[in-house]
Amino acid sequence: ETCSNYIDLPMGSGLNAYWHPTDRYKTLRFDLVLRHQLQRLDNTRVALIGRLCERGTSTMPDMRSLNCYIDDLYGAYFSAEVGRMGDQQLIHLCIEILDERFVEPHTHGEILRRATGFLRSVLTDPLLEQEGFKPSYLEQEKRTLTLQIESLYNDKISYAQWRCAEEMGRGTAWGLSHWGTPEDLADISVADLWTFHQQLLANNPIDIFVSGYIGRDLAMAACAEVVTGSREVAHLSDVPTAPLDGNSCRQLFEFQDIVQSKLVLGYDTGIGVKSEEYAAQILFNMTWGSDAQAQLFRRLREELGLCYYIDSHVDSLAGFVYTAAGIE
Repeated sequence: ETCSNYIDLPMGSGLNAYWHPTDRYKTLRFDLVLRHQLQRLDNTRVALIGRLCERGTSTMPDMRSLNCYIDDLYGAYFSAEVGRMGDQQLIHLCIEILDERFVEPHTHGEILRRATGFLRSVLTDPLLEQEGFKPSYLEQEKRTLTLQIESLYNDKISYAQWRCAEEMGRGTAWGLSHWGTPEDLADISVADLWTFHQQLLANNPIDIFVSGYIGRDLAMAACAEVVTGSREVAHLSDVPTAPLDGNSCRQLFEFQDIVQSKLVLGYDTGIGVKSEEYAAQILFNMTWGSDAQAQLFRRLREELGLCYYIDSHVDSLAGFVYTAAGIE
């Protein structure tokens, strides 16, 4: 089966592999995504693990040795980040290496073997001390994560949008941040986090996307090299629309000493990607406020001058439509 030029590879054991054979690029790219259901406390643990993936492994104990290893792979690219899709939190690891067709003399698959081994080490063999992650690294990442969460307060557009989403999804996964919750950081120890990390590897689905000039059998072998061992994976629920109160309407105000106010309206349409009305909702948003030709911008900003900016967008997985404006 194909989807967006990707071909499903039968791997089993909770490992979903997708192969995109193409000779258009001079690199070969692996994207690994570990998924977990968003829930309080777990979201902070996952956010910390995503950050610790870049700090070191048992054989490469610091960021310098990690970067040196990547540089030795003809200047490969590596990143580790935490994100979300719907009500699931994601740890996304990516490595992009040079296609060996452009290496002289030919390395006979050595670059690919080292790249997959590197991904496996980052994911399954992080730097440990005694019973868990290295304490100094964990404390540093706790401080960094706290600063990252607090910095959202200074980006008023993003902050207002997040506060609206948080209130609309309060009490559900939709109201949780994939960056975690600062109040939970103090309760997370190195041993607790390491135990949770092992549970993630054993029980959570992993998706690997392989794109580049590589054959099917070699792509499957590379994916199997990254994720080894037996796994008993729990099924994560299909993405529903957020279960909110039927016809409830609430207004929330936050007062700050700022020059320009942010007004965000969130509408719970209940229309998600699987709804028959989804296409109509997308079309509505395009005419309503998705760009400078839409009605909100042309009428409220250009004709009436009521706002500095205004737009709208759809959260397809939650079934929400948002309108955001900057007003006096």
